[in-house]
Amino acid sequence: MDLSIPAVMTVSGVLFAATADGQPSRLVIALLVSVAVGIVAGLANGLGSVVLGIHPVVMTLASSAIISGATLGYTGGLVTGSPPKSVGHFMRGSGGSFPMVLVALVVLAIVVTFVMRQSTYGRRLQAVALNPVAARLGGVSSTATATSTYVISGLCAALGGVMVAGLAGQSYLAMGDPYLLTSVAVVALGGASFAGGHGNFLGTLGGALLLSLLATLLTTYHLAEGWRVIVQGVVILLAVIAAKPGPTADEPLQEPHKERGNMSIKTRLVATVGLALALTR
Repeated sequence: MDLSIPAVMTVSGVLFAATADGQPSRLVIALLVSVAVGIVAGLANGLGSVVLGIHPVVMTLASSAIISGATLGYTGGLVTGSPPKSVGHFMRGSGGSFPMVLVALVVLAIVVTFVMRQSTYGRRLQAVALNPVAARLGGVSSTATATSTYVISGLCAALGGVMVAGLAGQSYLAMGDPYLLTSVAVVALGGASFAGGHGNFLGTLGGALLLSLLATLLTTYHLAEGWRVIVQGVVILLAVIAAKPGPTADEPLQEPHKERGNMSIKTRLVATVGLALALTR
């Protein structure tokens, strides 16, 4: 679990806007700066969690505090600069055109699904998450695999911060904070196991779709922000309860019970999409 995602999104968005300062010619270098920060943050989380043996929750929470403090010290509480307009067009579309971010999302879904199901890295990642000791005995480098995963997480968080800054047309402090609870909720809804070893990107995508529609629905009914957070918390609890496994080997006659208690990824995805469609009616 990576709790530093909101802080990395914020610092990446702030640095991107400050470096680009609204100039298209500085888009590439601003993007490189933001991505570099995300990679460094992910590498630090990986080394601290895997090499030093610090619990991931403690390590990522500490790095989140450090990054947030550094961001506040860098800006002095005043955020300057703005992202190039091309990033906003990428997120929202221009003149009624189709937002290219949706195309990027489809490509990302295909790539991630292929990597997790067909590539050596995906299988090693699932093995390490399920049982690091058994994976290491099987010849898989648990250190390299886990650390690279944190690096990818930091990279994705940095890109997310850039996209949020482009969508808003500016950067601001704590811009990544709303995504802390959301990131946990979509993973829970997607059927991933918090113990590791089980997960599905398409399920997570379905969870994100559900929460987006739910947020839109709550906004339509003019619910206060506090109630929106409460609803998200309830959704997380319900998703975890639904994924709770039933009796284990101590009760062999209850195996069918276990199947009912542990919803499959496909079942969770279908239920998520169905609920999302129902909410739009």
